[in-house]
Amino acid sequence: MRRLARFKVAADCWATAQAAGLLDSRTNLNLFIQESSMHRFSYPQSLAAAATAAVTLLSGAALAADPEDFHFDTTENLYQVCSTPSDLPEHVPAALACRAFIEATVQYHDQIVGREDVKRLVCYDTTTTVEDARQTFISWGKKNLRQQKLKTEQPVVGLMRSLAEAYPCR
Repeated sequence: MRRLARFKVAADCWATAQAAGLLDSRTNLNLFIQESSMHRFSYPQSLAAAATAAVTLLSGAALAADPEDFHFDTTENLYQVCSTPSDLPEHVPAALACRAFIEATVQYHDQIVGREDVKRLVCYDTTTTVEDARQTFISWGKKNLRQQKLKTEQPVVGLMRSLAEAYPCR
């Protein structure tokens, strides 16, 4: 998940265009996100693609999604955001919010483990992507969120449970 930083480019591009009320084409941004998640772009290419996407998106009405639509109070909330269907207008901001949450969680974990004498909770390999983590969390949620205790936990706890199950440290 060291490649998670690449999604910051897409998220920054989206956030800037969204704040300015300039997003009108979730298809173009969706394509950009998909290309980035498959790591077809190098970092400089991602910057260039982000700039191109921003220019492309500089016309039209804002996407119909309010930041208030996304809550991260419980693991169930995170699951709802991360599993937003692609045919809904809020899919793009939900996907970016989910990816940002995953990226922040994993970066924090890696920093704490790197600075302190703390045991790793998740041991992913260098080919693991943010999309892998998102799919892992969604699959875990489908299986486990019937349990009230798990569904009401802090979302960072549920996310780390799912990643630890999929990428255990041996």
